[in-house]
Amino acid sequence: KLPGERPQVRASVIDITERKRAQEIIARRALQLETVAQVSVTTSTVLDPDRLLQTIVDLTRERFGVYHAHIYLANEQWQTLLLSAGAGEVGRQMVAEEHTIPMDAERSLVARAARERGAVIVNDVRADPGFLPNPLLPETRSEMAVPMLVGERVLGVFDVQSDQVSGFSSEDAAIYTTLAGQVAVALQNARLYVEQAATVAQLRELDRLKSSFLANMSHELRT
Repeated sequence: KLPGERPQVRASVIDITERKRAQEIIARRALQLETVAQVSVTTSTVLDPDRLLQTIVDLTRERFGVYHAHIYLANEQWQTLLLSAGAGEVGRQMVAEEHTIPMDAERSLVARAARERGAVIVNDVRADPGFLPNPLLPETRSEMAVPMLVGERVLGVFDVQSDQVSGFSSEDAAIYTTLAGQVAVALQNARLYVEQAATVAQLRELDRLKSSFLANMSHELRT
């Protein structure tokens, strides 16, 4: 009787393990979606583009538990991607070095994501010839680059790195694609706000100069 029961016990243990793993995956996805919503709410009130991007990468590293996160912005005129925000002190140091990547760079996951307009995942960077190692990020083992799109336009690339092999999945790509889309819209809105604020400031200055000119002319005429 015991030999007959052992396969059943083993099958039961496997079933419980699979259910537990499935529950953990569901809980992780729910937490990721909640984080996306939190990031979206937080950044919707930030109207300075630089502070917006810095807030996003810092929140991403903290809430998603990734090794590193940074954002490259596209310069269409020069066909380059400029590192504009990086998480933590390492990220700020990288930004200060004004690191750029040509759009047509072959050995760059970030450039490839911009060209292909889709998420690029490499789950073992040491085995991938397209990976460009960075001495400031020695623990990177897997990387995912996601384009930031508004319509057909690529505003930049959202890049995240893990210190674990196989750190990203297709489900992660879907989550980060949603986040990158929200970041792109928030960035576009912040840029528009800055432009409109500059226009308002110029109009106010013109109005001041006009008032000053008329006052001077009135004084001259009276004189």
